[in-house]
Amino acid sequence: DGSLRCWSLTDLSLAKAFHCKLLNRGGIDATLAWSGDEKVAFHSTTNTISIYDGSLREKLATIKCDSLKAFSASPGMIPYGVAAFVPEIKGRPAQVKVYQFPFPDDSDGQTCAKSFYRAQDCKLTWSPHGHGVLVQTHTDVDATGGSYYGGTGLYLMQSTPKKKGEQAFECLVPLPKEGPVAAAEWEPTKGKEFVVIAGSIPPAAALYNLEAEQIYAFGNAHRNVICWAPHGRFLALCGFGNLAGDVDFWDRNKKKKIGSVNMPCAVEYGWSPDSRLFVTATTAPRMNVDNGIHVYRYDGSGPLSTTKDRDPLFDCFWLPGVTDDYPDRGVSPASKARMRAAPKPEPAKGAYRPPGARGLKGGGSLASMIRAEREKDKGSSGTIRQKKPVGPKLPVGAAPEAGPSRNARRKEAAKKRKEAEAAAKALEASIAAKAPPPPPAKDVATMAPDELLKEQKKLKKKLKQVEELETKVAGGLAPSAE
Repeated sequence: DGSLRCWSLTDLSLAKAFHCKLLNRGGIDATLAWSGDEKVAFHSTTNTISIYDGSLREKLATIKCDSLKAFSASPGMIPYGVAAFVPEIKGRPAQVKVYQFPFPDDSDGQTCAKSFYRAQDCKLTWSPHGHGVLVQTHTDVDATGGSYYGGTGLYLMQSTPKKKGEQAFECLVPLPKEGPVAAAEWEPTKGKEFVVIAGSIPPAAALYNLEAEQIYAFGNAHRNVICWAPHGRFLALCGFGNLAGDVDFWDRNKKKKIGSVNMPCAVEYGWSPDSRLFVTATTAPRMNVDNGIHVYRYDGSGPLSTTKDRDPLFDCFWLPGVTDDYPDRGVSPASKARMRAAPKPEPAKGAYRPPGARGLKGGGSLASMIRAEREKDKGSSGTIRQKKPVGPKLPVGAAPEAGPSRNARRKEAAKKRKEAEAAAKALEASIAAKAPPPPPAKDVATMAPDELLKEQKKLKKKLKQVEELETKVAGGLAPSAE
């Protein structure tokens, strides 16, 4: 009857069975997916994507796509979108194609296509309403040699063309910092903005619009996870996994950081349905010790609740809820009062520090100096610090000093050339004056063959020395008495 079976939850009857030799990478969601309103379903095979009605009882259409490796269905409503990925094959570039259903004007439904090299695999992330899809490519080997973990790329593809008969907008997303792409996530409500974390450590984070134009820069920090609140107002930029667990909380509407906190060893994390609480949990099998749950406010204050000694704890998540049932509330006055009344940490009384190390974080130790060097390019208040060239201080209103003109540079080069030629002539004259008188010339006709060979070698040796000397003088060597 098939290895992939689907049942109807209304009458618990078998709706459809598919023959699947292998599931696509990503599991069932990458092999069988429904639209946002569940009225249309998409099922992929080797070279086609079949489109069914929501109950899987009737086949509506078929999309032909040779060498299909993965696809992703849009969570939006009609027109329904689907993106298909074809990897590199025999020197041909990889491709991502975007289709819309119902097909417009008796076409195959393709609205956008993008070809690129260095893409063995990709991650397709749709915006909540299907306006566009982020294509995050990956290769096992970085051609530039800048990373041991392979190369990455990020592209934006829109699903609907601006004019009828044209291809929809697509482009390469300009990264906030050169380096690998760590994360890219859409804003969850309108779906017309997205955040990208990219670059070498410490990476940079930035907010983009639907045209891939950078709107705001969050600065550089050790972060690799993007977590939007359900209402799209609050945003958490986290450093989980192999990072230290620092988390920054931002108000996207005001573009202002509202709090920071350290959440070490976080494996599971997420926002509550009302966007007012943030939970982290240390779970097995990733972490088999110190399992527990911590609940924080939307600005990182807390923890309000801590549950420990739950070894082993395997999962933690919020119960599902409808976001529209909760109001979209901003930062409360109590939170602002907490930020103003937050006590400043008193300097700890420690061991004696020499005068040169006083006032330095870490007391001037080697570890503190390495930490300061690592974080010296970290921006503040969501802006990236631009390094300005250091030059001489000029009076206010004074024009900058101009360098030498082109004619002056030519005259200076000609003067140096003449000085070098004069030095070479002086050196030749001094060598000729101090040289011993030449021995009487020998008659070549009366010389023996072996003696003639020796004289030839001596002459070649002297000529070589003269050439080396002329080369050194031309390079600026001053004449000497030797």
